[in-house]
Amino acid sequence: MITIAVPPEPTDEPRGTDFPDHDTYLLAWYTWRAIRRDGEFNHEELAAYYDTKEARVRQLFNQPTA
Repeated sequence: MITIAVPPEPTDEPRGTDFPDHDTYLLAWYTWRAIRRDGEFNHEELAAYYDTKEARVRQLFNQPTA
């Protein structure tokens, strides 16, 4: 049997190594998924959005995480 390795097709999907932390990556991925689907956030995507925004504000003002 002969197997030919074919590189995967390029994608615009966010990759974890492109972001400084996991929360930022998740926000980018959920946003990417929403845009590809219908352009609107579902409940899971909204939760990731608000969690990431809250963490960033806490970081900016040196507040402990909840």
